[in-house]
Amino acid sequence: IYAAMATYGDQLHPAACYIGKKPTFENEKSTRTIEVHLIGHEDCPNLYNERMEVHFHSLIRRDEKFSSQNELKTQIQQDIHAIKKIFQGVENNAI
Repeated sequence: IYAAMATYGDQLHPAACYIGKKPTFENEKSTRTIEVHLIGHEDCPNLYNERMEVHFHSLIRRDEKFSSQNELKTQIQQDIHAIKKIFQGVENNAI
């Protein structure tokens, strides 16, 4: 999980970026995926398969397998909280 800034449209957004194989879901054929969550923009339309530019800031934690989806969800919330602290005071900026 990385703290990142993502450009979508003409806006720059704080983001959580995941790169991994989703080990919690145990799909043997799982390929590496990249997912970007725009923090504070949960109301955005579905952005799957949309193009965006991602600027990596820092590693938050390595990929890991969790014992349940609830444990994973809890960790994701902690990751987002940590990323919000990193980018505290950074507003969405027009490019």
